[in-house]
Amino acid sequence: MTPFANEHQPEDGDMHNTISHEMEDRVRHLRESGYPAHMRDVFAARWGSGEHSQIMQCIFGLNKDEFALGVEREYPRWESSPYLFSKPYDYERDGPGRYLTASQCVDLYSAVAFANSIGLLMDVHVSITWGLLGIEDHSEAAKALRYEFFKHLHDWYRHKVPGGRPFVWLYVHEDGRTHGFHTHILTAIPNELRPAFRKWVEARLTAISRADGLHKDAFEIRAAPSDPIYRQWCWLQYLLKSVSATAEVSSVVGTSPFARVAQLILSRRGRPGNVRCKKKCGVSNAIGKQSRRKAGFRSLMERGVADVRRLYAGLEYLGYLRRHGEDISSDNARRLIEAERQVNEIEEQERENARRNAKARRAARAVRRVQAEEEKLSQVRSERFQKEQTELTQRALMLFRL
Repeated sequence: MTPFANEHQPEDGDMHNTISHEMEDRVRHLRESGYPAHMRDVFAARWGSGEHSQIMQCIFGLNKDEFALGVEREYPRWESSPYLFSKPYDYERDGPGRYLTASQCVDLYSAVAFANSIGLLMDVHVSITWGLLGIEDHSEAAKALRYEFFKHLHDWYRHKVPGGRPFVWLYVHEDGRTHGFHTHILTAIPNELRPAFRKWVEARLTAISRADGLHKDAFEIRAAPSDPIYRQWCWLQYLLKSVSATAEVSSVVGTSPFARVAQLILSRRGRPGNVRCKKKCGVSNAIGKQSRRKAGFRSLMERGVADVRRLYAGLEYLGYLRRHGEDISSDNARRLIEAERQVNEIEEQERENARRNAKARRAARAVRRVQAEEEKLSQVRSERFQKEQTELTQRALMLFRL
């Protein structure tokens, strides 16, 4: 062997050793470069027999099936259910940021459902990027939204829509990496007023802006007139995407007494950022908790109907049309009638399974109580142990001083 020969170099004609040597070199390159390649390059490590290939096999497995099994073991997917949206690739843990709570999500959903019950469809979405208006402070932006935008918008709406029709809105603040601090708004604007509404928003934000002129991306309005009920629920679910992974609501359907809010929205969960103002979200007084309580209205989510097939069916608006003798021959009304038929079938099936589900829910609650007691007992033991360790440390210090 020459001084410059590689003792690990495979002999000529030995194809297996040649492949193993090439794969080992390839895997070493992947590890040193941070695994930027395609997954098939990662699984190619099974053909290597060196140290780098063995490390890669331990991390990723020999093939996609082993890799998927390992991921499933470490990050178990939520069980599929006809009541919930399947979210296999959703974040299951909260990162840094200020997330929506379960009660906030219930309030936002109930506000939209109540608006539907009084004949208003909240299918107009407005987004405002405050940094492009020269307003960087979150509290200042929230104050501008309330006193310089909503207050004037209420006056504009009352002037344009006579007859005492209530003006409704809701909003959610977020702080994204791309757009910075921004606000999503849902409101109800009649179709014939939407061109005028767009012009009013542009003029109002120009007056609010602390910058020179109005940036073209400072706001965006989406208000397509087709299928308003479907669009309003899609927008609401988008606004709820910053819900906490641990947020749960009570459920009277299925076998579990609770349902994660993240599984009740189709949008993938997002990171809300660090919203630094007092209120992260809000609704107008006309559809707020006090107005709903006064009208005796309780939404499906407030009643524990954690079933996406019923939550977004839009039957509150169909009830309004029937109560007021409105035309139900339109395409939207026919879709609502078909949705009502499907919901009635679902409710009939639920009544048949109610006894079995109730028994399973009692068992689930019992398990939760046991887990809570165990956690409490474990915490007490941990505190007692820490206290004993502190006392022993203090005694040892006293003896050392003596």
